[in-house]
Amino acid sequence: MTAVLPKLLRWTYRRAFPRWVKNALAFSLTEIEHYQPPQLLDLPPGRRILVLAPHADDESIGCGGTLRKYVQSGALVHVAFLADGSLGNREIRKLPANDAQRAPRIAALVRQRRDEAAGALAVLGISAYSFLSAHDDEINIQNSRLIAELAQLLREVKPETVFLPFMTDRHPDHSATSACLLASLEQVDMPALRKIMLCAYEIWSPVHANILVDITTQVETKRRALEQYVSQLSETDYVASSLGLNRYRSITALHGNGYCEAFYMTSLDDYRRLHRRMQV
Repeated sequence: MTAVLPKLLRWTYRRAFPRWVKNALAFSLTEIEHYQPPQLLDLPPGRRILVLAPHADDESIGCGGTLRKYVQSGALVHVAFLADGSLGNREIRKLPANDAQRAPRIAALVRQRRDEAAGALAVLGISAYSFLSAHDDEINIQNSRLIAELAQLLREVKPETVFLPFMTDRHPDHSATSACLLASLEQVDMPALRKIMLCAYEIWSPVHANILVDITTQVETKRRALEQYVSQLSETDYVASSLGLNRYRSITALHGNGYCEAFYMTSLDDYRRLHRRMQV
């Protein structure tokens, strides 16, 4: 009976309300909201850390200060960039598909963003990173090559904790990263990976945080890492916006006197269950 009741409620929910009323996030908040302030942690658990960055700069925006703390603690940190960043320029996006300048300019942008990523990770002290095969707007569970690459990376890194954008982030590549990770884990037969913790970070949308990490002493390093992304800062001030959010996040734990990065941390099983609920 316990298992039948949730299914009955979901069935009723789907049919009793019009589409505009339905909100999978609101329906699922009952699972993640405990009406308690986020817990301040020195670091989330784990000594083998895998970071999934849909695009080069997401890792620094979402968790750059925390990654620096991991490095300082001696943990292994590996960053995987899922997409090539080929759409990360407004002028290039406006060019017609048959424009002779489009392909060479995209190729140059991809090279630049890889160089910027390497520079940002060097500032953070991270030497282990990978560039996977997806193009911008192609991070989805239909991308079988990306799923296979992620599965192989999980086998190699054997992470204890995985960082990724939260599943409700308002960028399609960011939100799709959760589904890709869950699909890739289905291809990996390693019992240890069933016990991994997931830490979802915020980029375009604030996360429903349950933990905070104090990055006050790492914030200048995070700033310098973000400043490596010249191609992206020319259009959007990610330094001011992300550090402003980190400043705001310090209200809860530091009375506004510092900087914090916020995460939704949970087990793989709970994250998978929440992801399914979001598909209402």
